[in-house]
Amino acid sequence: MVVEPTVEVLAAAIDCSTPKALCDSVHKLTHENPSPLIREAIIRALQIADKSITMQDKAGRTAVHLACWLGYTACTQVLLDAAQGINVETLQELLLMESSYYSFIPLHWACCFGRIDCARVLLAAAKRIGDNMVKMLLFKKD
Repeated sequence: MVVEPTVEVLAAAIDCSTPKALCDSVHKLTHENPSPLIREAIIRALQIADKSITMQDKAGRTAVHLACWLGYTACTQVLLDAAQGINVETLQELLLMESSYYSFIPLHWACCFGRIDCARVLLAAAKRIGDNMVKMLLFKKD
């Protein structure tokens, strides 16, 4: 009998110290243990570390920017699900957050590096918010 890890056990495996650490640890979890509890574990780990899912590194990148750049589709999906689990405004903020590199939003990173599956995940998350959010992503102007 396989025992499913608890939210607390999964949360302990998530490093929230930097966006890169969050991206890497969530990517590792989604591959080693694709549990339906990962979303709640991310939220719990961020609460414990007193961090925000929208935290940025020195280049203005979030964990979602990095996941899109690296082509971590499952990681991108889980991070967006966790953001929506916090609230819709957090998800919207994460989708539209610009990095310091050319003011790229996560969708730009996905498209520039040919990460089509990540782009689809981002657009699906925007669609859950509404058609106007999709338009904001597709027609973002400086």
